[in-house]
Amino acid sequence: ELKQTFALAAQAVRDVPPEQLQDVGKQGQVAAMQAVSDPGKLVAIVHELNPQERQQFERMVVENKLVDEKQAAVVHQVMEPDGFADKIATAVEYFEMLRPY
Repeated sequence: ELKQTFALAAQAVRDVPPEQLQDVGKQGQVAAMQAVSDPGKLVAIVHELNPQERQQFERMVVENKLVDEKQAAVVHQVMEPDGFADKIATAVEYFEMLRPY
C-alpha cells in the first residue's frame, strides 16, 4: 500500500514546477520529523520500505538533521533489513494474532 502511494506520488509530481516541489519537500520533511518522533509510526513506515527506500529515508533523516549525528548509527540499525524496525513489526504482528486468545 505504501509503495503504491509512493509510486503514485512520483507519477503525480512529474510535471510540477521546481518551486512547488520545494514546498512539497518541506512538507515531506515535517512528515518525516513527525514519523521519527513517533516510534510506532517509524516502525510501520520502515517495515513497508524496500532496502533502497530505507537507505533513501535514512539518508534524508540524517542529512536534514532530523536526528542528532550521534543517533545516526541507531537510525541505521533501526532501518536496516531485519533490523530493529522489522523485529518490532514482526513481534507486533504476532501479538495481534494472539490478541483474540
